[in-house]
Amino acid sequence: PGTRILALSWDQTTPRRVADLLVQHVFSDTLMTVCECINGPRERIRTGVAQTFQMDAIDPLNLVALDIPRSSQGRALPLAAGLDDALFEHDGQITRSDMRAVTVGALRPHPGQLLWDIGAGSGSISIEWMLRHPSLRAIAVESNATRVARIKRNADALGVPDLDIINGTAPEALAALAAPDAIFIGGGAHAPGMIETVWERLKPGGRLVINAVTLETQALLARAQAEHGGELVQVQLARAEPVGRYHGWRVAMPVVQWRITKPLVQHMQMHQQPQWALGLGYQNGVQVEMIMAAIRATLALPEAAPSRGQTVRLFTLASKAQDVALLEAARQLDLRLEGLDAAELRRFAAGVRHHSPRIEALYGVGSVAEAAALAGAGQGSRLVVPRHTHGGVTSALAQANVEPAT
Repeated sequence: PGTRILALSWDQTTPRRVADLLVQHVFSDTLMTVCECINGPRERIRTGVAQTFQMDAIDPLNLVALDIPRSSQGRALPLAAGLDDALFEHDGQITRSDMRAVTVGALRPHPGQLLWDIGAGSGSISIEWMLRHPSLRAIAVESNATRVARIKRNADALGVPDLDIINGTAPEALAALAAPDAIFIGGGAHAPGMIETVWERLKPGGRLVINAVTLETQALLARAQAEHGGELVQVQLARAEPVGRYHGWRVAMPVVQWRITKPLVQHMQMHQQPQWALGLGYQNGVQVEMIMAAIRATLALPEAAPSRGQTVRLFTLASKAQDVALLEAARQLDLRLEGLDAAELRRFAAGVRHHSPRIEALYGVGSVAEAAALAGAGQGSRLVVPRHTHGGVTSALAQANVEPAT
């Protein structure tokens, strides 16, 4: 309401179709001005109201100006995720409004990205994903043909007719699809090979979000989180509803959500160790620029002297390797990144020089940065730059054992 729009017409039928659409969505009091053959000998400008649109013999070369009154009763879509469930046609298989807002936020859409919405149900997640930005694309995968038709109707009604819909069963139906930047699984995560397949197909740096209601699928997500990292979050919502003359909380079933960013570089085999390993440690909330500055400062020290052609790689705790800021710093500096679990760090605890009681209590090593550097460089490595702090980031540098094996 209160908006003015200039719409370029496809042909002479467009003004009538626009009028019908406005009436359908309760914007029937919209003032429509049809401008035909502007600045030409056949120029004609006519005005009417959508509710009583009666123009005929419209020239194919036309555009339509719309003036939607502020008093219109039509429902405009908000900019935020979490549309009312009533806007979607569904059979109960839908991610509900509040949980949908949480899920779209967890997917972290960026312009131009492609989403796989697996077990799409009503298509609500992929539709809300596409509504966030005109450049976003989505593929909804659904095995039920009735729901596939319903997804198409929802996409058309909510303004994203370009939603790609696949009638098939995952993971088999995923084989021919373009690699995604983000994946959401709302149903079917327990299918054999599902998590392994989507993790393999997800682009490095991409987001995977899976919601689970049943205990069996929640246990599956716990095992996946133990293997790959990421976050496990439980969301439980309650709504106030009448209880006789009073009100009480109606609690919905809890939803467990696993969300993870795929590392830009997957874990390397130990025989692929670099010649130089830079270990990092920092608290949450550190910015990309601070991490990059710490890395550059460490490599600029006189004792840090990687020769041209020698490899330098970044190492940190596995839980930190999913951090968006660190992933972006590694990308911008073109350095490979690997996460190490605490057990691997503890194998190199004897070589650590700095000892923080707090860090030692948490991870079993006195310095994450030093232990990560030594572990990354491998057995026989030496600490060249001990732990030092730069803008809230701790870093250390180790050199691999370059002596030939005997």
